[in-house]
Amino acid sequence: MSDGADILVIDDERVVLDAVAKVCNAQGMTIDLAQDALQGVRKIEQQQYRLILCDIRMPEVDGFQVLERALEQNALVPVIMTTGYATIEHAVRSLASGAVGYLPKPFTEEELLSSLHRGLRYGELSPGDRLPSVGSAASSGSPAAGKQFYVLGRVSWVYTEETGTGVVGVVDVFLRTVNGVTAIQLLSGEEEMVQGTPCARLTSQEGLLHEVFGPVSGRILEVNLRLEQEMDLLKKDPYGEGWMYRIVPRNLSYETKQLQRVPQEGPHESRGTIAPKPPVRT
Repeated sequence: MSDGADILVIDDERVVLDAVAKVCNAQGMTIDLAQDALQGVRKIEQQQYRLILCDIRMPEVDGFQVLERALEQNALVPVIMTTGYATIEHAVRSLASGAVGYLPKPFTEEELLSSLHRGLRYGELSPGDRLPSVGSAASSGSPAAGKQFYVLGRVSWVYTEETGTGVVGVVDVFLRTVNGVTAIQLLSGEEEMVQGTPCARLTSQEGLLHEVFGPVSGRILEVNLRLEQEMDLLKKDPYGEGWMYRIVPRNLSYETKQLQRVPQEGPHESRGTIAPKPPVRT
């Protein structure tokens, strides 16, 4: 197997391939292009890439099958899914199946760069740093100790309290791929959180916006406004004081089936375990 370019882009629309290539070339990123899924799979089998950007809806073989094949070939390769038919189901399925990002079309240059930078940084993490450090909440003495966490890929988490309310935050793995958080934009207490749609935006040191997708749906009861003044809480205690929202979940029993369970094993366990859900074949 030979070394390939930095990024493989798989899309059946030539205009998308050309646009992504232009942005990547301007950033000094080497790029390889595939105009259909089968060609993309052949390239994945023959070459190594730092990152794969793959469309979902393509003839013959869809993007989820490509994602599955890519992770079988190299479980550590970061994959970002794109689509011009954006749905909540596509977003949740992409992240739950092992993609590190989800990018609806049409996307701006800034949105593309945010996803690419985050995906490339994910690829540079050690295998241990790619796992949520949920176990750290068990030893912190926080209200989160001993809770059952559910995560939406490497993006966001939720656990339920005894009252039935849910607490939502950002997975530490996501924060490791954002180059220093300089600002955070949260939903207001009058808004609804919807699973698989943006619930927060983080600004990095480069000035790029990184969207956090909500793990579940529900009515927001409380917003952790401390984060706007103490953004270090996100990094220092992402599963405790760095929480973002307290919500009344709308359909928790169903929506958590789309997520991964990350149990806390006890005060000496520093990391949870996470494995992608197998893509549903269509």
